[in-house]
Formats: sequence, structure tokens, C-alpha cells
Amino acid sequence: MSDILTAAFSALGGGLVVLFGLTQWFGGVLSGRIIEGVKAQHSIELSELKASLDVVSAQKIRNSDARFNLYRDVWTKLQDLCSSGDKLWIRASPFNLETFGNSLSAARSSLSNGRLILKEEHFQSLSELLGEFEQYSIGKSRLIDLRSKPEFQSAVDNFGEDDIRDQIRENHSTKDRYAATLEEVLTEFRVQLGLSA
Repeated sequence: MSDILTAAFSALGGGLVVLFGLTQWFGGVLSGRIIEGVKAQHSIELSELKASLDVVSAQKIRNSDARFNLYRDVWTKLQDLCSSGDKLWIRASPFNLETFGNSLSAARSSLSNGRLILKEEHFQSLSELLGEFEQYSIGKSRLIDLRSKPEFQSAVDNFGEDDIRDQIRENHSTKDRYAATLEEVLTEFRVQLGLSA
């Protein structure tokens, strides 16, 4: 009986070894296909994520460039306005007043064009700054009018000198306010552009 059991185990064992080998081979082939399918799926998902990230990155770069160009343009116009304001302060003349008015218009236009990108608080702050510049222009225009009247000398002798001094003080105060606001704007622009800590 032991020969029969040995023969049965030998027959079954050889078959089991073959069956085990086939199962292992088939399992390897099947798992390899599953792994390749998962790798392919992950590769597709990774490609889609990378493409999406590239689009977002390109948008951020485009927005950052647009914001930088806008802030630079607005800052340039504000500096031009400041320079023409300084010239108007030194010499209140119709030519300098006209140059100042042109600079003010250019700054307003630049600010309006950039409203899409500017933060609302910055837009409001800059609008107020341009209002200060406008008051300065009005004050300088009034001063030019006071000084250009033919009866200027008699007006000065009577009561005009006080009006002129008051207007000069008011103009100086406005000039100081817009200079201070311009410094605040500079600080904010630097923060927005990541140029300061």
C-alpha cells in the first residue's frame, strides 16, 4: 500500500508542481498586465495634471507680467505727474499748468485701464491721489489767475497778497499730501510686486 501511496503522491506531486508552475507563470503574466495598465493609467493622469499645471502656471505668469507692466505704467505716469507738479511749483505758468494737466490726464487714463488688475483698495487710493493732484492744479490755476491780472499790483496793495499767500500755503499743503500718498503707493506697489520684504 505504501507503493500505491507513493505512486499517487508522485503522480499528483508532479501534476501539482506543473500546476503550481503554470499558476505562477499565469499570475506573473496577469499581474504584469495589471501593473502595466495601472502604470499607463497613472501616466495618463500625470500627463493631464502636468498639462493642467502648465496652463495654470502660464496664466499666473501672464497675470504677473500684466500686473507688473500695469504697476510700472501707473507708477511712471504718477512720477511724470509728480515731476510736472514740481515744475509747476517752481514756476506757476500756463505752460507748466498745461503740462501738469496732460500728465494728470495720462495718469487717470493709465489708472482706468488698469482697474481690471489693480486691487480695489489700490484703485481707490490712487483715485484719491489723483484727486489731490487735481486740487493742486486748481490751486495753481487760481494762483496764475491772481498773478496775471493787470490790476495785480493794486490788488496786492489792497487785499490780494493775503489771497495769494493763502493759495500758496494751500498749494504747498496739497503738494505735501500727494508726495506722502505717493510714498504710500510706492510701498504698496513694492509689496504687490514682491519687491520688498
